[in-house]
Amino acid sequence: VPDYGLLVYSGHNFQLLAHYDLHTLGVQEYMDYLQFTSRVVPLNANSFIWATDHGFLKVSYNHQGQISHLQKDLPINKNFGRHLIYACGLDRQGRLWFSTNGQLVTADLKTGAYQLVKDIASQADWIQNTYGIFFDQQDNLWLGTQKGVAYTFNRPPPFLPYFEDGSSRILPAYYLYAESDRVVYAGAQNGLFQVNLETDRIACLDSSTSYFHIFELQEDL
Repeated sequence: VPDYGLLVYSGHNFQLLAHYDLHTLGVQEYMDYLQFTSRVVPLNANSFIWATDHGFLKVSYNHQGQISHLQKDLPINKNFGRHLIYACGLDRQGRLWFSTNGQLVTADLKTGAYQLVKDIASQADWIQNTYGIFFDQQDNLWLGTQKGVAYTFNRPPPFLPYFEDGSSRILPAYYLYAESDRVVYAGAQNGLFQVNLETDRIACLDSSTSYFHIFELQEDL
């Protein structure tokens, strides 16, 4: 939460478990990069890609969870080092997918080679302003966009809109977290939502504030 810190909620009953302010987290020296659009993508057991308001960073950390190295000179930053990154994710092939203002991009992290993604089969511009990117266990691509939630599958149309039912509407969707192949949580400007893919129901869990990031702690931590 901007200017407030990190909130940890239970995914079972949505109870607040913990609150950490930004100074307690020990990230003061990286505050220029910790904006509301910040996203992280794990690479291995001790490093991740950090998508920021100034391109990408590679962050390495030790067994105590402390940052040990911060790499800024990534090949992808040759073209996107000055871009505000809205969202990012890695597919099973290790390619990086990310969004900037009005663009959806897929890139090779090692070489920096990239390609702009276009939706030529749909009249609706679902790719415009993508705030959340997620790959499920089948490697399907889910997008949280200005116009709601969409995902790709291997028959036309490639993007299927999924953003409202009779009682709840998700606009715009900033972040997606899949609890399972049946339940997906969507953080949006107008609240936190639970999407049930089996019943096609969308439940609003909280509408008092905007939600930009969702994650789950392992039970043994």
